[in-house]
Amino acid sequence: MQYVHSLPAAPAFKERGLTGYEFGPFVQRNLNFYYIEVEGGHDTFMISKKITRTYYILSGEGYFTIDGRRYDVSSGMVVEIPPKVEQSYSGRMRLIAFCTPR
Repeated sequence: MQYVHSLPAAPAFKERGLTGYEFGPFVQRNLNFYYIEVEGGHDTFMISKKITRTYYILSGEGYFTIDGRRYDVSSGMVVEIPPKVEQSYSGRMRLIAFCTPR
């Protein structure tokens, strides 16, 4: 069983404005954990049918647009987005994202 996970060598996703690295697999199978480098942000809004996404801003600043409203964020803040809520984010930030269920 693996108890300690290092930053993966290759990104799990790379899009214009952001790069994400996925950790795992974990014993807790319904959890996804990502480290995300944001240098711009999403081009499109996302809506998850079942997933709650919780973001911790490690460094930098930017904003989330959640359900049509802008929220400015910076280092040390947490953002929680429940299922069925439209969201996007932009800025220059380093994030950790917890997604449940997987």
